[in-house]
Formats: sequence, structure tokens, C-alpha cells
Amino acid sequence: MEKNVKKKIIFVCSGNTCRSPMAEAILKSELKKRKVKEYSVTSAGLRVMQGATLSPMSATVSAENGYPISERFRPKRLTPKAKENAFLIIAMTDDLRDRVGTKNAYSIRELSGYDIPDPYGKTIEYYKCAFDLLRLAMPEILKKLAI
Repeated sequence: MEKNVKKKIIFVCSGNTCRSPMAEAILKSELKKRKVKEYSVTSAGLRVMQGATLSPMSATVSAENGYPISERFRPKRLTPKAKENAFLIIAMTDDLRDRVGTKNAYSIRELSGYDIPDPYGKTIEYYKCAFDLLRLAMPEILKKLAI
């Protein structure tokens, strides 16, 4: 592998507006704290609606916990090319992992023992719960990456 080519990690959820952007922000921050530069982290959705934006509650919960999501963030669909170029794809649920349909796709449940429930359309408490579960799963994700 070329020296400056980073291994791509993609978090996947349904619409790329709630869970996967929070997971992306957490892992990016954790890798930066550890000065790990061999990975690039992004997120995508399987059913991204045209004109979709980041959930304001995801942005709020992430920022309040010290993991701000970039203001430039825009939800995007998981493309065949992105799947092909990914080193690792981490889906929020087993069902989403199965729908990704690649050998390099895992679910949070496989890594940590639980799914990340979708907070979309619910109260901020559901977003806080999803965020807390994602943060708790990060040590297992880092272990999978051998970090």
C-alpha cells in the first residue's frame, strides 16, 4: 500500500443524519487523540433523502460531549465505489450490515454486543442514548483496528 493512502472506515446508518455522523465524529476525535493517522473516517446512509441535513439534535449532543460535527457535514449515500474502497464498514445494526452486503462490513452489535437504535424523529433523550452507546462501543472498534 502506498505510504500516504489511508485506510477508509465508513460508519453506516439509514439516512446519515443521526447515528453515523455522531460515530464518525467520535472515532475521528479518538484517532486524533491517539495520533493515529493511517485511517480516514467518514459516514454514509443507505436511504439518504435528497436535501437531507444533519439532525440538529445529533449536532447538539455531539458538541455537548466534546465531539463536534463539522458544519460542512452533508448526508451522503453509501455508493458501490465507497464500499469497494473501504477498509472497514461499521453499520449501526445487523440489518444495515446485511444490506451493505460486503465481507468488510460489521455491525456495532458484532463489536460491542448491542445495536445502536435509531433516534430519528424522537426526543433528544434518544439521541443522547444513541451517542452514549456509540461512545461505549469505541474501545471495541479501536480494538478491532488494533489501536
